[in-house]
Amino acid sequence: MQLYGTKSSPFVRKVRVIVEELGLGKQVAFIHAHPFTSNQLLEVNPLGKIPALKISDGAVLINSPLICEYLISLVPESTLLPKVSKDRFGVLTLQAMSDGLLDIAVALTLEKRRPAILISEDHVQRHTRNILNTIQWLEQLPQSSCLCPAPEEEINLGSLSLACALLYLDFRHQEIQWRKSAPGLKRWLQEISNRKSIKETAYSD
Repeated sequence: MQLYGTKSSPFVRKVRVIVEELGLGKQVAFIHAHPFTSNQLLEVNPLGKIPALKISDGAVLINSPLICEYLISLVPESTLLPKVSKDRFGVLTLQAMSDGLLDIAVALTLEKRRPAILISEDHVQRHTRNILNTIQWLEQLPQSSCLCPAPEEEINLGSLSLACALLYLDFRHQEIQWRKSAPGLKRWLQEISNRKSIKETAYSD
């Protein structure tokens, strides 16, 4: 299998983390492909978006949740995506919330890269506010909730997605200082960041 993307993309990192957690590292080759410049990417994904995963029969999967679910299906004994519906939808909802957080964070990154005269302070403030609102919502989740990042320290697709999202905020938006309002998430991220899959997929430009 071939995974197309960049090491700075949080959605690609999520897939790379799942690959490591599943022990599929030797079966997935990483191919650097920037969405704005790679003709090779366009050959496999006409949308020009990353990540894209070319599987053994030549088919191409796009969109990180779909790719992650496919990879998990290759390892039937994996517990990264529970089969019991309440737990399963809790994990999928946490993944969706984490991906939504990333959508906003990436939009903020792109806004800040515009020429200074074109940057909309309204957009910057709105994105920042929505990021902090989401952080506060996550911080206040009860430990008993199936949406909790890591109920009883379980590792799953949702909690790993959240780790990638929070670490992306550290990578691109340190000025937001999200930890100030989320000591619980801060402690949790410290713990999960010790995992081999997180250490080996660090963001880089």
